[in-house]
Order: sequence, then C-alpha cells, then structure tokens
Amino acid sequence: MQKGDHAALDRNPIDVTLAGLQPDLLRSAIRTLLASPAYDAVAVIVGSSGLAMPHLMADAITDCLPESDKPVLAYVSPHAPEAVAVLNRRGVPAFSAPESCAVAFGAMLSAQHMARDDDAPMPEAKLADILELPAGPMDEAAAKQLFARFGVPASASKRWPTLHRQKRPPGKWADRWS
Repeated sequence: MQKGDHAALDRNPIDVTLAGLQPDLLRSAIRTLLASPAYDAVAVIVGSSGLAMPHLMADAITDCLPESDKPVLAYVSPHAPEAVAVLNRRGVPAFSAPESCAVAFGAMLSAQHMARDDDAPMPEAKLADILELPAGPMDEAAAKQLFARFGVPASASKRWPTLHRQKRPPGKWADRWS
C-alpha cells in the first residue's frame, strides 16, 4: 500500500495526507485498516485537501464499507457543512466535530454491549408509526408522548397551561407570579 512518502503506517492515527486527491490510496488505506485485527473501527479525517472534491472522499469510503462490518465514520475539518452533507448523502456518517465521532463510536460500543447483555429484544417501530410522525417542532410534552410510542423512557413532568390561558398558577407557585 505504501508508495513514496504518502502514508505513515507505523502510528495511530495513520497519516495519509493528500489522500483525498488520490482516492485509490485512501481506498487501500481504509481496506487495510478494516482487514486488520488491530483496529476495531476507522475514523477518516477529511482535511482541507479533500474539501474541494468531497465526492472523491465519499466514493473512496463508500467503496470500502461493504467489505467489513466494522464502523467507519468521517470527521470533516476544517468546518465544511457541504462536505459533511455529501458524505452523509452517500451513506457515510460524517461529523464536523471530533467529539461527535467519539460519541457515535461510544454509542455503538454501548449498543453492542447491551445487545450481548440483554436477552430482551429491542422494540421495533412499526411502519405505520413512522408514517404518522408529526411535522414541525414539538413542545416537551408532545416529544415525550412521541418517545413513549417508541419505548423511549423520559423523565416525569407536569404540564402547565400557557401563560395567556391562566392568570395565576395554583399552589406554591402563586407567590412567584408577577
């Protein structure tokens, strides 16, 4: 895989600077990492060299995805929402903050442990439920009702009428009303 001084394979992260301009080099690097038992996941950092033509990066990454069940994410830096969108549209989970990649990897690891430790099946959403999702923004109470439909627990809460419907709140809140 290593040709010239394009890649430094003796460290983590593996630096393939300017690989965005050479999709075959990036494909080779990703395939090597996915095939290696030393790596459990791959985070591709799309740097400034890959921003001009993000489709080259996206194609190189998506070409490798079917070859492994290991997770592959992309972190785009510097900030380039258009590049993130191109990657996302092509099926590559891409993020504009490294912390988001860490959270995504952590969630996948937690889900994997939960699947192993818990014999109870995860609730499955029915197609009818998905088709009946509300459009637009929701208040907290509506969001909690929606979460409950899909088996997502939420904290307890109490709903107060909006201010224009009520002059004074009842009980202990009455003295704080101005």
